[in-house]
Amino acid sequence: MAWWEIPDNIHKVVDWAYDMHKRFPDAHLVSIGQSPAWVMRSVSMIRKMRGEKSNMTYAAFTGSFVVRDFKAEAANDVMVFKELEGWDAQKSGLNAYYKYLRTLGIHPDQLFDRLSNDEKIVFAEMIISANGLASFLNVLLS
Repeated sequence: MAWWEIPDNIHKVVDWAYDMHKRFPDAHLVSIGQSPAWVMRSVSMIRKMRGEKSNMTYAAFTGSFVVRDFKAEAANDVMVFKELEGWDAQKSGLNAYYKYLRTLGIHPDQLFDRLSNDEKIVFAEMIISANGLASFLNVLLS
């Protein structure tokens, strides 16, 4: 049975969306990949129903180019990631993805401009290991 076929899970999505709306009422929300899209689009709907600006971007993203470094985490008490071997060879193909991010308004230059204007930006990713978020941020800042 798929997760969305379980009524309690749909209720959880709505609860998470409402909590996110309350916690980040003015923030620009960025859904990284499909996993958080249900929640992010629900936040967008809540905002629209209240007559507010949706202020949400869906960024297609898949893959994991980093792994958690549990040994370093134990020493630092924070999540630590290291790049997978072969990642450097893939960096040459990032120009097309950066062009895509620019069309969405979330190219690194655009994000830094927004942040310098005190705009809050929330990136959402729902893979428990956080490898997807770490990979996206690694791509974003490469």
